[in-house]
Amino acid sequence: MSSGLHGERRTFSDYTEDCYEECSWLQHSGFAMGMVMKYRFAILKNETKDDHQEWVRACESSEHDIQYKVIDVFASSWLENVFGENYDCFLARPPRSVAYYKHLYDEKLFIINRIFKKSVYPSYGELLIYENKRMLSLWLDAHDIPHPRTWIFGDLDKALEFTAQCALPVVAKTSIGASGSGVRMIRDRKGVRKYAARVFSEKGITRKWGPNLRRGDL
Repeated sequence: MSSGLHGERRTFSDYTEDCYEECSWLQHSGFAMGMVMKYRFAILKNETKDDHQEWVRACESSEHDIQYKVIDVFASSWLENVFGENYDCFLARPPRSVAYYKHLYDEKLFIINRIFKKSVYPSYGELLIYENKRMLSLWLDAHDIPHPRTWIFGDLDKALEFTAQCALPVVAKTSIGASGSGVRMIRDRKGVRKYAARVFSEKGITRKWGPNLRRGDL
């Protein structure tokens, strides 16, 4: 959530301003009456303790009068907290490390946005493909947007059939993982078969963070 189109660097303050502008129907009606409208945002925190703090700092540093409240969507009382007050917009910060938490977070966003028709920022569609390489690949295919060809497998037999005849090297990726985490270049057929077997084992794939400098591995 730090980069926009054409590679420009964007901050959470920029996104907060975007969200403020999306409430323009309130803004215009308030200005027409000579009033300064106060907006109330709910920040939807994830399982990571301080991951939502960028939204907090953006709201506090805004030139506009923005009131906010942090809501833990993983709390048992999340639904009561979400609808206990009237919020103009819900600011989302989805999980980036564990797919299980990302799925749970997306489910809560579905309830907020699609069932109760509340404004979510970024949009629900954008959040659905955020940190979800599997969904992003399908989305790019559906919109006929050029991207590296991607194969997605739901069972070991199909994956092993692919490893027997695929061109090498291949880039294997977990569905979630930022900054290169969960991405591996595999250059030989034995390695790609071993990787496929590991994916569908009880252990699964262990993702690493950052380069392995001792091995000289990026």
